[in-house]
Amino acid sequence: MINEFTIENLGPIESAKINQLGNINLIIGENSSGKSFLLKALYSVHKSIEEFGKGDDIRKVNEIIADKLRWTFQADALGELVNHTAGNTCSISLVDDHSSFSMRFGKKATVAINDVNNDIGRLDYNSVFIPAREILSIQKIILRSRDIDKVFGFDDSQYDLAKALQLMPSVDDGDVLNSSKKQLQDMMNGTIELDANTNKWQYINNGIAFTIGTASEGIRKLGMLERLIDNHYISSDSIVFIDEIEAGLHPSAIVKLIEVIDELVEKTNLQFFISSHSYFVIKKMNLLAMRQGKIDYIKCIMPNNKSFVLHDFRDGMPNNPIIEESVRLYEEEVDGVL
Repeated sequence: MINEFTIENLGPIESAKINQLGNINLIIGENSSGKSFLLKALYSVHKSIEEFGKGDDIRKVNEIIADKLRWTFQADALGELVNHTAGNTCSISLVDDHSSFSMRFGKKATVAINDVNNDIGRLDYNSVFIPAREILSIQKIILRSRDIDKVFGFDDSQYDLAKALQLMPSVDDGDVLNSSKKQLQDMMNGTIELDANTNKWQYINNGIAFTIGTASEGIRKLGMLERLIDNHYISSDSIVFIDEIEAGLHPSAIVKLIEVIDELVEKTNLQFFISSHSYFVIKKMNLLAMRQGKIDYIKCIMPNNKSFVLHDFRDGMPNNPIIEESVRLYEEEVDGVL
């Protein structure tokens, strides 16, 4: 689990030092505040650490992280990611329970990072990034653009996800994640499956197969998460990054999905980083955090100028534009009635 991170001068983030992270970390803020950028930065670094030393891959960790950052942020040169108004170099560091990772590069960097220090050993689990929109309907396009055309267009988080979704499910009746998988299937009122003969995604409802296009955006998004649990790409030690968790989901489904995530972290060592614009997400997280014993594992990260700070749910709902706009609309409604 990532316990703390520090980011300096990376993209829109001038300085962010967050410690005492929890099992569930909610990231909120306005558009262009850097929420997705923060998620992708953390994912890129941790995914690179996971890939280091795997199988017959002999690349050094600095080579892996350089490639991952370029393809995730679609940058011709790494130096483009440096916040030039704040300094000439950017740095990222992560700390887990027993070790740390740090890296630094400047605005003149092209395709290489030389200043990397990795004390984190071999990791035998997968982190995964689930974007705001589903990718099942464009999975083949993503794979072709990267594996054959090798051009920018779909970032590395989407490419990694497209590959992970191809893995076939495996039966494990004793898996601690099975209960959550069943809840996701109930929410979808079916399952999302890859037909072995046609290699096309299908929505299975009451035993009847429908083309993936007949399933709603929300069902396809839930289906991606269910598939990753079913094929064991997500294990009890994984880190899951979800961008705009509410996208494509009805408020009742948003609340239910957060309850599923809450159950997952109660049973496993899973860690979640979740970005959101939704009042329903923030309110549900606040209610969960205020339960006895949960205040320490549900955290809220929010922007402060061009940085991010930690909000403690003990202090109630955070002051931010999402809450303010919800209150403003309520007051407007009340004024209209009166």
